[in-house]
Amino acid sequence: MRAVDIGERIRMARERVGRTQVELARAVGISDRTLRSYEKGIGIKIEVLRKIAQVLNVSLDWLTGEVGTVFPESAISLANLITINFYPNVVTSAGYGAINGSEKKALVHVNKVFLELLGIKPAKNLDIIRVVGDSMEPFIKNGEYVIIERTHVARNNEIVIAVVDGEVYVKRLQKDPVRRIVKLTSANPAYLDIELKEEELDKFRIIGVIRAKIRLL
Repeated sequence: MRAVDIGERIRMARERVGRTQVELARAVGISDRTLRSYEKGIGIKIEVLRKIAQVLNVSLDWLTGEVGTVFPESAISLANLITINFYPNVVTSAGYGAINGSEKKALVHVNKVFLELLGIKPAKNLDIIRVVGDSMEPFIKNGEYVIIERTHVARNNEIVIAVVDGEVYVKRLQKDPVRRIVKLTSANPAYLDIELKEEELDKFRIIGVIRAKIRLL
């Protein structure tokens, strides 16, 4: 692995636990200037890297790019695992509104710290489903899987799975409190926005928010 990639992994692991460069440098016993160099991939020493791995509770093999998991075996326990429902045959449309397929599911157990690395706040109501259609390209490509949080509440500009008049869509939610409308927009300009006025919101509901996308090999 390139030194610059090792530096990037140091930064990722440090930010995961919420430590500043100064705090980590002090815990490891180096200057913050040295740590900044490490995160740029400059002058990395294995003995210091070993200390960084211990302080951040990550695997040295992962930091150096060797075969190994992100987390040392001692860090993996049932208490750290989050169960995600994986629906391999459920498909939702990013285009013209559909959801279909068998709801038979498999359970996937994921370390909650790994979810945090993806920017996902661990929750119990997570699902993995597949998106078809090109209306959200290039952000979500046709056939990609997404991790969704089942919720009826979403923030402005989040990508949601929403039901409008019984049809299911994957769109970006945009709220306009001045005009009192809700818009569901596509990333692909070939698709028209769905605009809902205040009096039409009774036929609209959110069933989930997309938290990450994944590509299964």
